[in-house]
Amino acid sequence: MDLIPQPKSKFLKVKCPECSHEMIIFNHAKTLITCQGEDCEHIIAEPAGGKAYIEAEILEELD
Repeated sequence: MDLIPQPKSKFLKVKCPECSHEMIIFNHAKTLITCQGEDCEHIIAEPAGGKAYIEAEILEELD
């Protein structure tokens, strides 16, 4: 039995659907996240009051 609760938030490795640039983002992001690839401004994640709405392909969850 765990006495200390584990966090429900995670970091995610995602791939942009427009340019295939890979990034690491936080799944509870509080700000708008855009792609950091060259000349790409695609929205990757939008805040939603808790978990962010992810608009990219999730490659893996990081601990």
